[in-house]
Amino acid sequence: MIKERVAVSVSVPEDDEREDVLLGVVIAESSKGIDQIQESSNLLEFYYVIENIIAVCVDTTASNTGGKNGAIQLLSEFVLRRKIMWLLCRKHVYERHITHFIESDTGKTKGPSKEMYAK
Repeated sequence: MIKERVAVSVSVPEDDEREDVLLGVVIAESSKGIDQIQESSNLLEFYYVIENIIAVCVDTTASNTGGKNGAIQLLSEFVLRRKIMWLLCRKHVYERHITHFIESDTGKTKGPSKEMYAK
């Protein structure tokens, strides 16, 4: 069984000299939002940063942005117990547009790679 890895980093808006700090890479049982949050929240608790989280930056996959079971929703509702700002990665937003364009041209695939890129 393939396990998912989730990189967790933090940044401080007021600190111009410091870049993002990688807290760690956790292994989740699956890419489901609940599995990602269970492991990520342990890391956030370990570093005592939960109270300071005001926003999260993620790609736009359903496991992150789903309204009921997405990682952001679960983090906000069950771990932080407050609303947070969602910062969705623009690069991944564009990837979704490109994927839709390619699928309209070549059709959907169930494989992990697009035939167009495999050559």
